[in-house]
Amino acid sequence: MIARKVQKIEEILGTKLIRIKEGLAQLYIPDLSAYTIGKHIEPAWAPVFYNPRMKISRDIDVVLLQAYHNLIRRNTLVCDALSATGVRGIRYSMEVDGISKVVLNDIDTKAFELIKLNCHLNNVIEKTEVKNLNANYLFYEYISKKERFDIIDIDPFGTPVPFLESALRAIKHKGALIVTATDLAPLMGTKIRACIRKYQAIPMNVSYSRELGIRILIGHICREAAKYELGIKPLFSYSLSHFIRIMLLIERSRSKADKSLEKLGYVIHCPKCRNRALIRGENYLSVKIKSCPRCGYDKIKIAGPLWCDTLWDKEFVREATKCYNEMLYLRSKFLDKFFNTISEEVEMPCLYYSVQEISKELGTEEISPSVLIDILRNEGYRASRTHLDNKGVRTDATFETIISLLERNLN
Repeated sequence: MIARKVQKIEEILGTKLIRIKEGLAQLYIPDLSAYTIGKHIEPAWAPVFYNPRMKISRDIDVVLLQAYHNLIRRNTLVCDALSATGVRGIRYSMEVDGISKVVLNDIDTKAFELIKLNCHLNNVIEKTEVKNLNANYLFYEYISKKERFDIIDIDPFGTPVPFLESALRAIKHKGALIVTATDLAPLMGTKIRACIRKYQAIPMNVSYSRELGIRILIGHICREAAKYELGIKPLFSYSLSHFIRIMLLIERSRSKADKSLEKLGYVIHCPKCRNRALIRGENYLSVKIKSCPRCGYDKIKIAGPLWCDTLWDKEFVREATKCYNEMLYLRSKFLDKFFNTISEEVEMPCLYYSVQEISKELGTEEISPSVLIDILRNEGYRASRTHLDNKGVRTDATFETIISLLERNLN
């Protein structure tokens, strides 16, 4: 039976399928060896997209969904809106307790056929529903039926912006919206006009631009949600390699929408003294600061509007870390470090420093982040690594203080 189905799908796709295992799922995917340049695999060239490098993200997301269910304690209806091979949604249905059903959707008919095959292969037909629609049409279909999702997962090529409005309207009170953005050039300040067009925000190309990209994305979703009297609360945010991924709690409340908007603002950055600060609240619509509050330099950089509050919920991070430690089949050195770092990071101030910019200011060889953290802690300051940059350090010390401490401790 399966062999005949595989042969049929191969004819539809015009390529050979291979069988792999990811998490607890078995999957048929296009043979990616046919889509390479030298040793580099280009999954976007395959008839249906599967990126093996994103397995680590899918492992993380299984943990996050389990944490969400443990805290919300209700049967969970999940929508994997842009499913491709179906790997993410199938793993959710198999690996996360408490999921009642996963709707897997892809507008591409080839992907649609492959998703059905993979659902059949994993015996999850009763826990899944496969759709072949534009994701926005799918969301409005559920809205028209007065049904809503507990979790909506949007993992597109590039920007998620075209799907946000309908997704926000199709999510339940206290549901979770999970969003990926792979257009890092606009979000991190390399393509400023593209960021303004897509996110209505000015980015900034600085050492901590990856964090600013996350904040711009959350800020944009906050403004979109407020149109429909929805408040947001970041549960978990992370960025690896070529993408940003965030998980937001959505609350249907005018007051929560208003409070969320109060957490928007701007970042000011002084190129001279490296001072950086979040300016939040009423000033986010009109930046009145024209010079650096610390050194008076009158050519400061400004980015925003963006999210100026925490990127994580402490209780959620604790639960996610607990879930990860219990999911022994997911354990790896990388994920051990990832969850340990974020568990420290959640307690730290916003806007990290890079040892590269610090060493440049000192005119010395690049200092180790671990050495810097030890010095800061010994002097009574809080400090930790950040998962966003292996050369980044979060601390409550100012840049000026960091330089002073290092000059004293390294001489």
